[in-house]
Amino acid sequence: MAAGFEVVTWKAPGIAPHEWVQAVRAARWTPLQSASIGEAPSTCSEWFQGLNHFPFSSVVLDDQIHGWPIWGVLPDAAWVASLALRLEALKDARIRNKLKFP
Repeated sequence: MAAGFEVVTWKAPGIAPHEWVQAVRAARWTPLQSASIGEAPSTCSEWFQGLNHFPFSSVVLDDQIHGWPIWGVLPDAAWVASLALRLEALKDARIRNKLKFP
């Protein structure tokens, strides 16, 4: 968020409640932090079922989603750089599409 990205966070589907409590404790999240992470909308959960690795991040711009998720956990600088590269790719694709189909 500090790098200017809007962040939406959801729990991975299928996590048992007791596992979630253990993860929150291990991460030492405040109640406010853990309360901000909810269940994914059902339409997204269906898409997640095809994924085999959590955590991951996807970059979305308007109605486009970058095809390459970012898997795992990275240091902040690498995380922001990965997000920025995918965002630029989506912006470039949007410009190319506008040039093809004005």
